[in-house]
Amino acid sequence: METTGPACSAAVIDAQGRLVWRAEAMARGHAEALVPMVAAVMAEAGLPFDALGRVAVTRGPGSFTGARVGLAAARGLALAAGAETLAVSTLALLALAAADVMPDDGRAILAAIDARRNSVYWQRFDRGPQGLVAAGPAEEAAPGRVLTHLTDTRVAAHAVGSGAAALIATAPEHLTAGPDVTADAATLARLAAAGRLADHADTPRPLYLRPPDAKRPGRALLA
Repeated sequence: METTGPACSAAVIDAQGRLVWRAEAMARGHAEALVPMVAAVMAEAGLPFDALGRVAVTRGPGSFTGARVGLAAARGLALAAGAETLAVSTLALLALAAADVMPDDGRAILAAIDARRNSVYWQRFDRGPQGLVAAGPAEEAAPGRVLTHLTDTRVAAHAVGSGAAALIATAPEHLTAGPDVTADAATLARLAAAGRLADHADTPRPLYLRPPDAKRPGRALLA
């Protein structure tokens, strides 16, 4: 299940590799859309819920409400089915998807998501003998801050994700465009079934890189 981006998507993949998935673009409304979407893909696949062995979900960064909706649904579904839960960051999913289709040329993979306000959510992943490894924590930063990191560390990378273009424009000498990959439920299902997520699975809690926009209303004053 993927609910942290500009769409809500759900997918199921069986032991034979047959994938069924659905996606719907939406800025909000994930809470109402997700469970019926999950039920629809399970019905189309002809699978009962107790056949599930793993429930994979993204935990952000991205939509605050979307992350909470997806994680709550994943925990409930896994508990009911007696399944394992795999929660991965949306940035790790992008990097893993890119590494899956791109030969290793010695460059790192920089996953970036447009966070608006002239900033991106980003994280660098290095490729080595043990596979893909996060080179540092996920951060929110202006493109110039990412350029400083690349300059200071003398790292060249392939940039992927919705924030890649803004970063490449800032640092063309360090960054090239990676493959056109997306963080959706179909990608998540394929990588989970292939065992590619285990090293990047994390606590099933939302990954927030900025405080929420919504604020509690202040106390009313009667004078």
